[in-house]
Amino acid sequence: MITNHILEEKYRVQRQLAEEAGYDMAKYEQNLQTRVAEIEQKYGIIFKYGAPALEAEECLSDQTR
Repeated sequence: MITNHILEEKYRVQRQLAEEAGYDMAKYEQNLQTRVAEIEQKYGIIFKYGAPALEAEECLSDQTR
């Protein structure tokens, strides 16, 4: 597997977050949403995520009709 220091840090953080959530995906997602909300509040920014994936899914479903 190809790796570098950035990927190693990403994997380390993902393992840490999974451990904090007790390897429960619902808790993992809840924890991430809480962290995002805290960062948005602290720095006065808004993250936008999910919409492109949803739009792509809608396009695919339109094509199958």
